[in-house]
Amino acid sequence: MRGNGLEQAIVANCEVRALALAEYDDVSAARTALYTLLATLLWKAPNAELLAALAAPVQGGGELGAARAALAQAAAATDAVAVEREHFDLLQGVAGGELFPYASY
Repeated sequence: MRGNGLEQAIVANCEVRALALAEYDDVSAARTALYTLLATLLWKAPNAELLAALAAPVQGGGELGAARAALAQAAAATDAVAVEREHFDLLQGVAGGELFPYASY
């Protein structure tokens, strides 16, 4: 998981200086990358670089692997302009988005 293109694109897209993932074991590094990706996608629409990284083939099985493969397929089938519009409509909107990911009700 360390040093792959997806992880590098996520860190660059977040504009965050991340701690070296070498300090973590593989499970912690994978968890960090996944949470960073989720936070990034809630924060702002992915740019073309992140979409390309998300569209890369994935390895792994189970439910998480299947979800990641579906994300790769969706990322490959769209472009940054369409994703930016959808992100705005769902999470920001003119008078608020359709989804409230931070609401607890």
